[in-house]
Amino acid sequence: MINIEKFIKDYTQKDKSKIDIKIENEQDINRDFRDSVSRELTDKQIGSLELIRDIYFIEGKYCKFAWGSTYFLNPLAELFLRKGGAEVVDEFFDVKDISFDTSCAIDAYGLKLEELEKILQGLKEIKQKEPDRKNIDFNIGYFEDKIKEKK
Repeated sequence: MINIEKFIKDYTQKDKSKIDIKIENEQDINRDFRDSVSRELTDKQIGSLELIRDIYFIEGKYCKFAWGSTYFLNPLAELFLRKGGAEVVDEFFDVKDISFDTSCAIDAYGLKLEELEKILQGLKEIKQKEPDRKNIDFNIGYFEDKIKEKK
């Protein structure tokens, strides 16, 4: 049995296979371990951005495979945004857009107003530096709407 805390602390790309989708007999044999890692990450708000990114993308792919959503998908999305800020918003949407189910499940509704405002400010700074960046206006609009919902 792999120690989850040690796995999270020491995670590198070499460890990705332990959380990636691995189908045997129509079952994802890494699912339980991935759930345990996701629970630890989201409950304690810990983990490297690399691990959070990897497990968030894997969960998104799994949702498409499973024709549904997983319990940890949105909490991982929120943790990803908390850790990565405006710089990871495009990747946040890459997973959100994987399927209808991921689109519905990922909403970032658990982010605090201050967190949303920080992301929005970062997006505006990105737009100043890269005015032609793909989807920047959409991304700004999304977070402006989330801020309005919180107020």
